[in-house]
Amino acid sequence: MSISVLYGRDINKDFTMEFNFATRKIGKPGTAWDGNLSVPSDSAQKYSWQIPEHVVAATGMSTVLDDRLIHSMGKSSPEILAAKHGIVGQVVCGVLYPDSGSLEASVRTLLENGLKTIPYGGGSSVNGSLMPYVGHETVSIDMKNFSSIHIGKNFVRAGSGVTGSDLEAALWKAGYTCGNFPESFRYSTVGGWVATGAVGQESNQYGGIRDIALSVSLLTSSGRIEDINVPSQSAGITALDISLGSAGSTGIITDVTLKTFRIPRRRYYHSYFFRSFEDGLRALQESEKPPTVARLSDETETEFAIRSNAAGVVQKLFRAYLDVRGMGNGAILIVVNNEAPWKMGTSGSVYSGGIPAKMWERDRYLRPGLANLLWKAGYIPDTLETAANWEYLPDLYRDVRESFSEMKKQYDFNGIIMAHISHLYRSGACIYFTFVLSTVFKREIETLDAVRDGIIKAFLRNHGAITHHHGMGALFRPYLDGSHMSLMKRIRDPMYGGVPTTPC
Repeated sequence: MSISVLYGRDINKDFTMEFNFATRKIGKPGTAWDGNLSVPSDSAQKYSWQIPEHVVAATGMSTVLDDRLIHSMGKSSPEILAAKHGIVGQVVCGVLYPDSGSLEASVRTLLENGLKTIPYGGGSSVNGSLMPYVGHETVSIDMKNFSSIHIGKNFVRAGSGVTGSDLEAALWKAGYTCGNFPESFRYSTVGGWVATGAVGQESNQYGGIRDIALSVSLLTSSGRIEDINVPSQSAGITALDISLGSAGSTGIITDVTLKTFRIPRRRYYHSYFFRSFEDGLRALQESEKPPTVARLSDETETEFAIRSNAAGVVQKLFRAYLDVRGMGNGAILIVVNNEAPWKMGTSGSVYSGGIPAKMWERDRYLRPGLANLLWKAGYIPDTLETAANWEYLPDLYRDVRESFSEMKKQYDFNGIIMAHISHLYRSGACIYFTFVLSTVFKREIETLDAVRDGIIKAFLRNHGAITHHHGMGALFRPYLDGSHMSLMKRIRDPMYGGVPTTPC
């Protein structure tokens, strides 16, 4: 049996130039792979659970192995790499596809028979929250049938299984947007946004999901908690409060109410070049009002963007222009702003027009397509992100890059790392690291684990968050301090079957 573990939806873009340039920078690839998890047919018994037949019949759950396997993992690089090596961890014993009429009765049946649950949205999780805990008989609750959308006056009530693209398609027809546009927009769901504390690419204007979400309907082992739909309240702790960033550990989110905003009448596109990434950092820190989107790429990511997207003659002319202005090896700031043009408030940059920003917007949800190509060619792509105050960001950036270089020597792998700043705040910003590596097959897992560990520890050394918007899950559990682990244990629902944030 073989199932694909990569993003499968048609990406509709030729990534040949990007792929070729990336591989030239990284070096020799590792072992090629078709992107499938292969499970020997004689191993099915290994993943079987003795679920009472009456439970299967009463809930209508699927016990097909490939269905269970795909619901037992997300899209993080450690999970995908394990699949490449044929490693399968704990597997859910069934998959439930309930609707609003059957969910509560089905969950009650599961709990009465000693089964636990893990909510499943779009499967795009990169934090390990879909991994079942070893020793628990766990059922995945796929929320795709919770797909209702009700548009009110400046709010929308959406089922937790609604994807970002479907939500925005409905809102735009009515003249609205909810303003949350993560890179996983086409795959991630409204419930998943709340469960991870998601922050979309236009958060400078609209805020993250913590700012956009108004209320939640949450099913727990003790019953349903239904928040009142009001603009704001201070009536104690709400279902929304305990759901944000919970990774589904506090209950099953069934519906979410979100703020809506009028769609922008016009968008303006700009780009600026700086001599260095740190020059750009200082300029963003000094900006009084950030634009809707501000994405400052470091020198490596800037080179990647220019060389992989521009036609030959245009690229040469553009590079020649930047060389004349002293910015030939600099850092690009891409800006998109709604309703009015945005101007850089400080000197020291070179204006480079709107085309780079328009190209970024065109391709902003397509990165999984390039990642698929890299995986299949034998490379290991990954991302880690954090947030820190302005005063710590320069040292954090340097520390991560230096740590990556040291690990290349220690573990003898080919690789490249790049970064960009996004999601601006008065006190600081999110910095997002993308890295790609390759090594011999037998050392791939060891190498990736070491690189991720080194980068996250560099975050913490420099007063950064473990993660800014990817959410807490099994992969980040080792880095959470004891006090916060204890706090999360207090609000975890007994029916949750994922890897606990703290030992049971």
